[in-house]
Amino acid sequence: MKTLVSVIGAKKVIDILNGMQDRAKNPRESFFAIADEFAKHEGTVFNQQGAVEGFAGWAPLSPNYVAEKAAEGYGSRILIRTGKLRMSLTDKTDANFVFRLTPKRLVIGTSVPYAKFHRRGTSNMPAREPIRITQALRKRWSEIMRNFVIFARKG
Repeated sequence: MKTLVSVIGAKKVIDILNGMQDRAKNPRESFFAIADEFAKHEGTVFNQQGAVEGFAGWAPLSPNYVAEKAAEGYGSRILIRTGKLRMSLTDKTDANFVFRLTPKRLVIGTSVPYAKFHRRGTSNMPAREPIRITQALRKRWSEIMRNFVIFARKG
């Protein structure tokens, strides 16, 4: 019975392993696909008003605020008034979409200043986390990283 190494050759195996090691040391290329998944997922978070796998929906708006938004023509969607926050998390071309890379780290999110008040809440407003990282999303990111390191796939 022949071993895998003798069938494809030791040099080929070493080349494959070296490629995997290089990609594991610098996974930067896979981060672009992760950003795509993040933006897509955040669209779902907003569409479902926070109610995604493992998370309850966002706290409802107060009746007074619903009336105020309706009078101003903004509708009653939670965390959407002008759409600036939503766009900053769902559109990678938006000026407030944060996507910073280093060779080994990805920072992703929003630079909209009031996002932190929604995430933490205030004395007048309950917390409503605009970013919700589910287990399914974590699993998808792991798949992306694994496929990049092992198979050199970027998505």
